[in-house]
Amino acid sequence: MTLSHEGLPRSLLPSHYDIKISEIDTESNIFNGFVSIDLTVEESTDNILLNIRDITIKTIGVYTAEKKPIHVKKFDADLKTELLSIDLEDKLAKGSKIYVSIKYAGIIQTNMSGFYRSDYKDEITGKEKCCLSTQFEATDARRGFPCLDEPNFKATFSIEVIVKQDWIALSNVELHQKEVIENQGLVKYIFNKTVVMSTYLVAWACGDFEYIESFTERLYNNKPIPVRVYTARGLKEQGQFGLNVATKSLDYFSKIFDLDYPLPKLDLISVPTYSHNGMENYGLITFRSTALLFDEKTSDTKYKQKIAYVVAHEVAHQWFGDLVTMDWWNELWLNEGFATWVGTLAVSYLYPEWEFFTSFISTSLQSALALDSLRGSHPIEVPVYSALDIDQVFDDISYLKGASAINMLSSSLGVDVFLRGVSLYLKKHKYGNAKTNDLWKGISESSNVDVTKLMDSWISKIGFPYLIVKKTDTGISVEQNRFLSTGDVKPEENETLWWVPLNISTGPNPEDVLKNNSDSWKFFSSRTIEIPLDTTKFFKLNKDSVGVYRVFYDSDILSIIIENIDKLSVKDKIGLLADTASIASAGLGKTSALLELIWSFKDETDINIWTTIICRLSKLAQTWFEQPLEVQVALKKFQQEIYSHALNNIGFKDEETDSLLTKNLRMEILSAAGLTSVHMVVEEAKRIFKNWEQGKEEIRPSARSFVLSTVLHEDASSNEFNVVLKEVLEPSSLDAREIALTSMGHLTSKNEQALLPKAVELLLKPFVPEMDVHFLSSSLARNNETRWLLWKFIKANYDDLYKKLSANMVIMDRFIKFSLTNFASNEAYDDIKDFFADKNIIGFERSLSQVLESIKANAKWVNNDADDVKDWLARNKYL
Repeated sequence: MTLSHEGLPRSLLPSHYDIKISEIDTESNIFNGFVSIDLTVEESTDNILLNIRDITIKTIGVYTAEKKPIHVKKFDADLKTELLSIDLEDKLAKGSKIYVSIKYAGIIQTNMSGFYRSDYKDEITGKEKCCLSTQFEATDARRGFPCLDEPNFKATFSIEVIVKQDWIALSNVELHQKEVIENQGLVKYIFNKTVVMSTYLVAWACGDFEYIESFTERLYNNKPIPVRVYTARGLKEQGQFGLNVATKSLDYFSKIFDLDYPLPKLDLISVPTYSHNGMENYGLITFRSTALLFDEKTSDTKYKQKIAYVVAHEVAHQWFGDLVTMDWWNELWLNEGFATWVGTLAVSYLYPEWEFFTSFISTSLQSALALDSLRGSHPIEVPVYSALDIDQVFDDISYLKGASAINMLSSSLGVDVFLRGVSLYLKKHKYGNAKTNDLWKGISESSNVDVTKLMDSWISKIGFPYLIVKKTDTGISVEQNRFLSTGDVKPEENETLWWVPLNISTGPNPEDVLKNNSDSWKFFSSRTIEIPLDTTKFFKLNKDSVGVYRVFYDSDILSIIIENIDKLSVKDKIGLLADTASIASAGLGKTSALLELIWSFKDETDINIWTTIICRLSKLAQTWFEQPLEVQVALKKFQQEIYSHALNNIGFKDEETDSLLTKNLRMEILSAAGLTSVHMVVEEAKRIFKNWEQGKEEIRPSARSFVLSTVLHEDASSNEFNVVLKEVLEPSSLDAREIALTSMGHLTSKNEQALLPKAVELLLKPFVPEMDVHFLSSSLARNNETRWLLWKFIKANYDDLYKKLSANMVIMDRFIKFSLTNFASNEAYDDIKDFFADKNIIGFERSLSQVLESIKANAKWVNNDADDVKDWLARNKYL
């Protein structure tokens, strides 16, 4: 498919669609449809262009507003361009109004896009059932009905769906009426007309659903809004937590945006087969089951935080994305970056004890910086021309770098000032489309700051800076350069000077910031600036790690920082760890400095610090996996010691008084300790597993991941493998399959070597759904014992894997990215590059390029620091 940047011509603008879906046949996976599109003629033309895909046209009629026929000379559907061209006998007059009526047949998809089916086992009867739902973002509304399928062709929609009488139908807005079709066993659901919206947000769903309901506390047009969670039968009670988050989020966003939710209802629905976590269809949000449903008795507690965030993110889209929509997909970040940030803001408001913005710094920001440190990254605002281009920019840049840039800006201006600007933006552009500069104008008005000047380089330029901080006679010099994972930035790649809020910290409290109003501290008029301060006292740049940049200190300054660890906030410690690790891997510092810093943080008890430590040590061990065995063993000893030390501090078992974060921390460290063979942890995991297998003891839901991963990682037997495999085949909880597949990727077995290929072969088994393949593949890729085995399997079975996964290119792209990034040698680089040289990589070419660049960076890191790490391990008696 090829789209110009401008997309469809603007000669015809839609104002309303009537859509009727009928004769749904789940045996043959086909349906019949009718659509009537009201159009205004903006420029005289004798041609009507609509988007279609997987649709067979039966009849077409074109009429004046007075219902007089307009002669159609011919029509033609082009499968390649996904365009239906309707040629008319005469030109349409500018300013006139017409409508196009089309009868068509469509395909019920099986690849989690368009109008598609989900097959599942009924929780109550155990029978196989199916339900149907839509996933139209980015360009799949054209699979449901002929339309002008671009975000800036907004219109209203009236939808009717005819289903069998034991099903119900849902759509974006409330039901107008339900009509029983006599003697046919069918029911027609007629929905009210929607507000003005984009085609990709149109949605309907039908199946044997049940629901739970709550109402907002806030009144809208003098009434509370009903919020419902729909599920397959037998699961509705597991929607209670998600329902609570959605209801409170709806009120929260209405308040902070000073703009009421405009629809009369909000439905959330759990879809059994789902490629993403959630989709923000206006008034009918769809979810992967584990991103919406939570069972207090059987679900792992870590899923509670995931659900809270995903639900808040999707509810935020009802304003940012649905009410106001980006003008074109190059500004996708306006939807996703903002929803990511404000979703985090909502969770922080609802559950302040979770310290969600600290988690944002340790995960989201670091993921964004990792991707953006590659030459193969892209600016936040990036040109896109095709549907496959669009799918590939739903990535950590659009979501997480976009959100991180917003977090940096809002922190600098003040969150209240920032949100007032957002409110102005939303009110001005509601029911319309907007561009990035429209958002900046609103925030500039509320803050009296030229926000475009601050943010232009962050949005339009690739990459981010790192700051080199050195002592001078009067203070410090700060030099700004673009950061690359390979550390070898070229002059032509290093031309951007970013606005950088330095925020120099003097202590752990919010008010401990060095005061200076000089713009030179933020705007680098030259690559290096001088700042006067007392360098004998503690200071640290980028307080609370809010800025989207890294900092490299000279050794004297870094020593003072480490000597004053008590003056660092938790976010500062996370930032220092992440910066030290990234600068070392880029060859701009030494990995031994990272190991020293990690040891200095061994007494910490914050989960976000420990997830950062675990992440960085795991990455080091994975990258060093082809180094001499003695070095790998020594590195493992260091991990064992630091994880054992942490467990001694926080305790081995949960206490009733422990917070959710403390319990989650314990499980994170137990999992890390289990995967590095800490003896007491392994023995406990085996004891619990054995008792569970024999029916003597249940595994606590929050311990399931730790126990299964540890047992399979410790020279697993075929019996242990099969016990875990049963959780894939017959999941005992909502999250059981995801946890079991992830655990199976950690498998090692010296005694039964045949188990390793058996685990990899699961990728092609029909009982491992496409939507869950990445849980296994990413885990196998992180496992030093299976990384090469996975790649050999991919090469040997590529055609079958491509056939299984490429029906939905989002899943194929994710598979390539997660499976191949952890190699660390030129041999692997050459092998992967050569293999794909003659393959069709359209749809994942950007990710493949990033994978290859990451492998090069890993190889360079090992080459730079192999001796450094070995020497440090020897000096500290691990080697």
